[in-house]
Parts: sequence; C-alpha cells; structure tokens
Amino acid sequence: MERRLNTRVEDYFSISYRVITREEYDTLERVYGTTPSKEWGVPELRMPRPDLAAAHDPLTAVITDLVKKVDRILEILNHNRTSENASGQSYEKATCMDLSGSGMRLRGTRRLKTGELLEMFVPLPTTSAATVRLLATVVRNTESVDEVLDTAVSFSTINDEDREQIIAYVFQRERQILAANRGLSKSEL
Repeated sequence: MERRLNTRVEDYFSISYRVITREEYDTLERVYGTTPSKEWGVPELRMPRPDLAAAHDPLTAVITDLVKKVDRILEILNHNRTSENASGQSYEKATCMDLSGSGMRLRGTRRLKTGELLEMFVPLPTTSAATVRLLATVVRNTESVDEVLDTAVSFSTINDEDREQIIAYVFQRERQILAANRGLSKSEL
C-alpha cells in the first residue's frame, strides 16, 4: 500500500514547464529553494486599489473579487510575455490534473522521461494571484486516450512558503468539493 505524505486533490488548471539540464537545475536550485515566488512578482502590472477592505456592502465585495481576478490575468499575461519570450526559452503548456504539497499529475502532449528535471510555473487558481515557481522531477508516465499523456512529477526544489501556499490551496479546494458534495446530497434527499 502506497502512503502519501501530503493530501492530493483533483483540480484542473493550466501550468507551464520546461525540461532543464542538470547544470540548469543546480543553478536554479539555490534560487528557487530560498526565494519565495511572491518576491519575483510583477509589481508594474498591479492595479492601484482604493481601500475597499473597510467597506462591507455586497457590491464592494464583488468589485474587490473582480479586481483580484484582473490582477491574476495580468500576471499570467506578463508571465507569458517575459518568461517565455524575453529569456528566449520556450515553455510547454500542460493541464494540472491533481495537486498536493509534494507533487502533481499533469496532462500534456509531450512524452517526458522518468528522471527528467523540470522548471515549472504553477499559477494557483485563487484570487491571491499566486504563481509558484519550482523545480520538479518526472516520476511516472501513463498514456491516456488520443495520445494525451499523464505525467506524475515530484516537487524536488520548492521554497517552504510556496509549499505552504500549495497546501493551503489544496485544503481550500477540498473544502469547496466537500461543500458541493453536501449540497448535492441534500438536494437528492
């Protein structure tokens, strides 16, 4: 029986990655292990906001949520523009299928080999505009339908704050799933 160190939750969102060499891994490991992803930031794209936290009406809450989502979209667009083009490196796109604090299963069209090293950008689908940067190792591949490939990766270098952010997201997602399931079972009675 396989025991997992972290809780895993099914979720679907887009991620970016690139295969890196051992030399690149060794160079990036020092930075990714010690610097939280939030310190990489994209402050030039953050929208200035009035202090909406003090207001308690429903419209203000909706507007605040929308502003956070726009910030998130701008961060993703900036990530695509600067990380993929300015550096001259190309990143593959894939879909996260499930996530935990120690790894993820992703689905894409590229066949990755067990043991390959990856640099990954994981934009957590929250309103906090969190994109986690980390290094991972491919641990398993399985072929799905229509030549789509499922790949399991283990997070080999990730800042502790970033790992905690992923774990917090996993628990938040579990609560959402449980609440939705409870709602379904009540309506079926």
